[in-house]
Amino acid sequence: MHARPPLIIYVLVALFSIPNCIFGQTFVDSSALLSGGAGQFFWGASAADVNNDGRVDIYYRGRLLIANEENSFVNERTAAGLFDNGGTFGAAFGDYDNDGYLDVFLENFQTESLLYQNNQDRTFTSVANQIGLSVAGFTQGAAWGDYNRDGRLDLYVNEDFGNNQLFENLDYDTFQEVTDSAGVVTNGNSYGTAWGDYNNDGFPDIFIATCNPSAANSIKHLLLNRGDGTFVDVNYDAGVADSLPSWGIVWLDYDNDYDLDIYITNIYEPPRSGANVLYRNEGDGTFTDVSVAARVAGDLSENSYGVAAADFDNDGWIDIYVANQNRRHRLYRNLGDGEFEDIAATANIFDEQGRALAVADYNNDGQMDVFTVGLSAYLLYNEGTANNWISIATRGLISNFYGVGTRVEVVTDTLRQIREIQAGDSFCSQNDLLRAHFGLGSATSVDSIIINWSAGVREVLTNVDVNQRITIVEGVGIRSLNDYVFLNLPQDGDTLNPLDATVDFAWDGPLQNSAGEAVSYSLSLSGGSIDTTFTNIADTAFSYDLALLEPENTYTWMLEATDGYTIRASRSVGSFYYPSGLTGIETGRETLPKEITLYQNYPNPFNPQTTIRYYLPSDSKISLKIYNSIGEVVVTLVDERQSAGWHQAVWQTSTAASESTASGIYFYQLQSGTMTLTEKMVLIR
Repeated sequence: MHARPPLIIYVLVALFSIPNCIFGQTFVDSSALLSGGAGQFFWGASAADVNNDGRVDIYYRGRLLIANEENSFVNERTAAGLFDNGGTFGAAFGDYDNDGYLDVFLENFQTESLLYQNNQDRTFTSVANQIGLSVAGFTQGAAWGDYNRDGRLDLYVNEDFGNNQLFENLDYDTFQEVTDSAGVVTNGNSYGTAWGDYNNDGFPDIFIATCNPSAANSIKHLLLNRGDGTFVDVNYDAGVADSLPSWGIVWLDYDNDYDLDIYITNIYEPPRSGANVLYRNEGDGTFTDVSVAARVAGDLSENSYGVAAADFDNDGWIDIYVANQNRRHRLYRNLGDGEFEDIAATANIFDEQGRALAVADYNNDGQMDVFTVGLSAYLLYNEGTANNWISIATRGLISNFYGVGTRVEVVTDTLRQIREIQAGDSFCSQNDLLRAHFGLGSATSVDSIIINWSAGVREVLTNVDVNQRITIVEGVGIRSLNDYVFLNLPQDGDTLNPLDATVDFAWDGPLQNSAGEAVSYSLSLSGGSIDTTFTNIADTAFSYDLALLEPENTYTWMLEATDGYTIRASRSVGSFYYPSGLTGIETGRETLPKEITLYQNYPNPFNPQTTIRYYLPSDSKISLKIYNSIGEVVVTLVDERQSAGWHQAVWQTSTAASESTASGIYFYQLQSGTMTLTEKMVLIR
């Protein structure tokens, strides 16, 4: 006969069994930070750092909400050049050209869906028709993935009417439709889609949620990637071929057994149930419906659309958020024993009429927040718990830039968790899965981080500190560049003093990354006829000859910092006005020159490039040549007829054609008719 444990044991067990929400797992309504409301039903929402400033932005139809320096969100969709119409259902952000900036595919219904290239200056250009991305209408869902692991992002597109489409990225600039040859033909009625490697073979597979009044046309699809460029639909063999009317889908490892499970949101279409489905991955290629046992099915008459999987309380067990259109949203907290409990009411989740959902750590505090939109737009900041966490970004060198398709494994003394870097999921939406967020519970260090890169390389890092955002570079290790870049001078809206010799730029930003490696800056300046970028700036200040600016113009400037791996742009774009008056110390007059005028190059001395500015009072045929000290022509910069006005030419000595140019004194000569003007400059290697 065993002795009964003392009462204190029961008390301790009871205390540690109480859900974290009792200890303050709540959200605070921060919707006042959003510009503009909603006023109608919206189907999709996406979370992505559009401008590379280190803060996640929000897209939903007709709005691109950019997080600004005041921690609020401002609609800049029109300024960004994104054209979306009343039929735009959602957006999928992915870096198809591998330049470190996220491009965007707009999922249009009834009109052609369009791919917009990120111009790296907070604007976008439509390129779909130029690069072979011809997408049929009635698109309702898309996701980026590197299905053949060649380092280039491919695009899978869902169609409501007609076949879904798979586009292979051929060379970072051209796409080819491979729907038939890859064997991914499905007959539409498709909505939620996401890439995920459910059989752990390193090749991403595709799950597709379908919905149709006919049960026969609502069968789910699980497209198994064979690893040879082709797929096969294993929906029946895998046990996921239900006919429920489905909309959203996420991959998640809810039981921490190192394989991906599937959660699907459904709507009520009698006689078919609106209960949601959680399929547990059995590890042998099959799945089991555990929705009821796990307590995540919801009500039979529930209409669920958007969905996200994230560890909201950072306890090491991934939770599920469900956006409902006809009742309170669900926040299913993972209890770690195969079951969940809905804590929405106690966690201050109040929306009852939303469809779109985008989950991200919007304020970079280590807690996953929620954006939902339906009749109204809501931003809910997570007040968090005392649990620890780590956030991991991946930077591919052989793999694609953001590491989409890469599997990240985090091991602590008590838990082993996995995430996959993804670009597009849910329904016409995108939760921020370009960073892998892990809750760590009470663990005070990460024993190991195991990275299985999408290109096939595996690496292990050990003994990593908790409660930080890190970036892991393929084959290099941790190289984090998390500091913001803030513009200081000139202040936005300043008017320059025309008596000054230079315009002086200053900013706050990092000089080194986490490994102590140097950070360099590029400063972009545009206005009037000037559109130039100064590179390889090693400091947080830069001066530019005021005489090289054109009076009576407003100029804009922004910055980009890089350690060679991560790109961090300034949090804002600054502008200043240069008035008429004294045009600089070289001219010493208030009016424009009456003769052809050649100005001193800037900077001088220089390396690797310098700018030469000149003024033409009338249309003229000119030549501008660089000579070395013995009178040999080094390069001809200009040889053409030019219009009257200010002009400038850049001598770039870091190009292949000029790489042998030695240090020393050089002369630049401007000729027009019988007039010859010459100035001296110094190149320092």
